[in-house]
Amino acid sequence: MPLFRRNRPGPKACLVWRIRQQGTGAWKVITDPAQGVAIEVDDLLVTAKTAQRFEDEYDPLHRVHVSPGRSSRHDWEGMLQALMIRLFEHGLPESQAELVAEGQEWFVAHAKDGSVPDESQIRRKLSPIWRALKKPQ
Repeated sequence: MPLFRRNRPGPKACLVWRIRQQGTGAWKVITDPAQGVAIEVDDLLVTAKTAQRFEDEYDPLHRVHVSPGRSSRHDWEGMLQALMIRLFEHGLPESQAELVAEGQEWFVAHAKDGSVPDESQIRRKLSPIWRALKKPQ
């Protein structure tokens, strides 16, 4: 849970009532002072190892290549948005095939010119997402 949000005005400090030493699973309750310890945004640090692990997993500096050519024949972004809402509201389906089928159904319902990508195209777009969602944490 974020302690501070840099994009909003608001408190620059908060009280912490428990801590966990790095490398352990046990939390320790702060009893002195009884109201907890005040920390500020600048007090929060992450280890270089944690930052590297985050960068390796999420690749925040990756640039998406956008071609100046003609736009895609299919509304992939619309389909992905619809599936993300579905995942948020109802969770993952039982199989990747079900997710692909839902993507195909979305195209059938929303294609303006009646063209729907074939199942293999949809699977190719959704497979990396499915693998990331099913990856053990």
